[in-house]
Amino acid sequence: MLLRLAICGSSVLAGERRPLPPCGRLAWFPLRLVDEHPDLIFDVHNAFVGRDDGYQRSSVRLLIDDIPSFAANSQDREQHLAVRCRLLALVLNEAPASFAATVMGDEQDFMDVVLTLLLTFSTDTATKQTTIPKWLAALMLVAEALLSLSEDPRSITLPKEGDPIVTQEILTGPPYDKARTALFDFSLRLLALPGLPRDELLASLRLLVFMTRDHDLAMQFGIQSVSVAALQQLWLCPRQLQHREFHRHLHRGRKAPPQLLLSSYQL
Repeated sequence: MLLRLAICGSSVLAGERRPLPPCGRLAWFPLRLVDEHPDLIFDVHNAFVGRDDGYQRSSVRLLIDDIPSFAANSQDREQHLAVRCRLLALVLNEAPASFAATVMGDEQDFMDVVLTLLLTFSTDTATKQTTIPKWLAALMLVAEALLSLSEDPRSITLPKEGDPIVTQEILTGPPYDKARTALFDFSLRLLALPGLPRDELLASLRLLVFMTRDHDLAMQFGIQSVSVAALQQLWLCPRQLQHREFHRHLHRGRKAPPQLLLSSYQL
């Protein structure tokens, strides 16, 4: 009798079982949750920065594909776009190798998407009231991370004694020359906006600190009149940079912990 019950039970369970959806569709569940409850983003972000396997890469690919698709209608999908930008900023901070493997060969195209979306925001100082999009600060962190990732040194093969020396690329990613100039100008214009919120202020400063390691851009920063006004704004608003830990990371050019970068975002 017990044997019959066990056989019947296993047959019922087998009939009720359904195959798991493809890896890429599994990431939809945490995304749908955080779309409705953005404050849970740190609770679900491990679904996108976990073990480097097929599931993680398909989840990252979902974020990469969603950003350009939502960018075409950024006003109506502002909240959803902000969520994906924040998650991608976390991925680039905690699992950059997974992102690099996912987007390999399409780095320049994705940077173009990021830059195009950023430049849809008008930094016209003549505008009396500027509404900052929810995704702006996180997307600027994504742009900074893309620049940083492109400067990682690549592995090279040392020639044996007597072999000819072959010229090899030192850096892993594209130079992003046009993107650097555009991001530099955008950050300066953003700093000139009156009453710039804390998150956008910090994101602009991070980009400028990173890019002014280049001598030419540092010289441009020094001669821009807007730079002086922006620095004056910082001196007049010290509370916006009162977090000593972030200040230390900023001046040392190191990556700050993601919770320090993103936890205060009101998206």
